[in-house]
Amino acid sequence: MPEASERMLLLTAPIENELVITKSRFLAYLAPVETVEEADHLIRERRALHPNARHHCTALTLGTPVHLQRSNDDGEPSSTAGMPMAQALRGRHMTNILAVVTRYFGGIKLGAGGLVRAYGSAVTDALDAASAQKLVRERVVRQVTDLSVGYDLAGTFEASIRAWADSAEGVSIDGAEYTAHGLTLRLIHRVDAAPDLERAAAELSSGAVNAATVGYTYADVPAGF
Repeated sequence: MPEASERMLLLTAPIENELVITKSRFLAYLAPVETVEEADHLIRERRALHPNARHHCTALTLGTPVHLQRSNDDGEPSSTAGMPMAQALRGRHMTNILAVVTRYFGGIKLGAGGLVRAYGSAVTDALDAASAQKLVRERVVRQVTDLSVGYDLAGTFEASIRAWADSAEGVSIDGAEYTAHGLTLRLIHRVDAAPDLERAAAELSSGAVNAATVGYTYADVPAGF
């Protein structure tokens, strides 16, 4: 079964948000990414877009489950920018995401603590904006089950199980295949829905169904907070 030890939230589209602190402008840019190369390309784009900014600090989290985390202070004092940005992403369970915070210096130094709060807040404020715009989805584990019946039951069983799946939460039919032995329906469903699915299939086929778990997958669903 795929790992799901903690929540995995994904951004569905890029978003920008600006935070002003003591005359310094912190422009937070968040984008969904799948690879380090894609992230590096976007970082170069942000640098080119804001050539006069003093810093372009970054944080990157990849993998479901997470297997890579990277951050860069880009000239700010060590651990005052990239690290709090990365912590903001992980604190919200975000993955496959790049954060770039571009700073236009306002002439007043913020100190190490002020920088940590500013860069962390720039990312969390942008994540709040993304949530408000419904740009965040959750990646969850789903079980894949094949239901097989003979030809004599195929038509009525398929109609009945489709009607049951339509009324069940977290259950969908991923395909139907007629073989030499009859009909096989593939269903994708919540792991905890397996007992209900097997019970319904047995009742709708008078016990003639063969139910087999054939694997697990991920599905992206609306994030619930």
